Amino acid sequence: MRPGREITPAQIRKIKVLQRLAGLDDDGYREMLEGVAGVRSCTELKGPLIDRVITHLERSAGIKKQEPGLGRRRRGPQMATERQAAEIERRWARVSRAENREAALRQFLVGRFRVDAVQFLTFSKAQGVLNALAAMEGRGK
Repeated sequence: MRPGREITPAQIRKIKVLQRLAGLDDDGYREMLEGVAGVRSCTELKGPLIDRVITHLERSAGIKKQEPGLGRRRRGPQMATERQAAEIERRWARVSRAENREAALRQFLVGRFRVDAVQFLTFSKAQGVLNALAAMEGRGK
């Protein structure tokens, strides 16, 4: 990492993708750049400021860095996203008629997916739950 290195086109693309993932509009993005790196455009970034902006955007977008030394084989399955969890809870609120919806959702998850809570769902199981809830909505449960 040389202090004067210029930003590459690949880094610019990465920053733009992270901007979108972090939900920043153009004004918010420029304010973030000014606050984090003192510039108004990512093309003005140099050296360690490039990494600082990328790290800030990754945190804002909820992206966690993989720890060194943990290859794909040693990591567990990918967990459900926050978006999936929120969608499961929204759909459950539409299909459930139970007084205690949280307990009913837990019972549904344990009975059909063998998971105690939404936060313990893997990405693929969360998709299965969403598919099941969509089918329940279609039937008018």
